[in-house]
Amino acid sequence: MNDRKMTLATSRDGGRNWDNIKERDLGDVGEYRKRIVFQRLGQHRQFVMRIRTSSPIKATLLGGVARVTPNHR
Repeated sequence: MNDRKMTLATSRDGGRNWDNIKERDLGDVGEYRKRIVFQRLGQHRQFVMRIRTSSPIKATLLGGVARVTPNHR
């Protein structure tokens, strides 16, 4: 049974309030190439992310990718 989870929370106001909390499975011990994807995070001007893990494990964030679409009003 795997209870190792990662949560991502986003803030639309620079980190004062958090919402849109999403949870993903970190995979099994030794599953080093596990890829975690978060989609549909919404529109933000002062976008801040908070990433947490559910257990005291050593976790390394190797990188991130954002697809940004300009909103022309």
